[in-house]
Amino acid sequence: MVPTRILLATFFIVSSFTFSDTFTHDHYKKHHLHFSTQNISEFRIYYTLGNVIDSTSTNRKVFAVSGNGQFMHNLGVDTLMNKMFANIDTAKIADKRERSGIIGYSWHPEEISIRWNYENDFNYYRLDLIVREPGNVNSEYKNYALISIGPDLNYQLVFFIDKKDVPTVVSIMNSFIHRDWGNNYEDNP
Repeated sequence: MVPTRILLATFFIVSSFTFSDTFTHDHYKKHHLHFSTQNISEFRIYYTLGNVIDSTSTNRKVFAVSGNGQFMHNLGVDTLMNKMFANIDTAKIADKRERSGIIGYSWHPEEISIRWNYENDFNYYRLDLIVREPGNVNSEYKNYALISIGPDLNYQLVFFIDKKDVPTVVSIMNSFIHRDWGNNYEDNP
């Protein structure tokens, strides 16, 4: 039988670590992020117009396109993602925060995100951009590309990168909004 004091001490030591204290990953080094499309097992692009009425989008109000790594390659998304990743590689991280819960915006902005997973990696990755906010909403998120990394979608470390530092990311994500994805839209995004 293990003495109660040892169990309590062990619990205290384990529970005192936070996700950001223990976060070490090949994709995060010295205040920069590094990604590649090599070994991506699945991806999903999601767009919503939200409550924005002055959008320039001529696409569907809500859509998603998803598939495996081969499908991503067939659509040419991998080439565009590599261009975005090259831009992210050189960008400075403005802030880093732990987040519990999926990033959701109660004011429903126009937004686009791309989520991906790597083979044999149990983390989830997501790049999220607010394109436009409805009415007079002025959130702290609108000027940043948000990159989330974590073991599940509800508990992640979120990196904030100023949009001015990643113009290629902003341009390509906007091109995804206006692209006609043909027969590749999900039925119920």
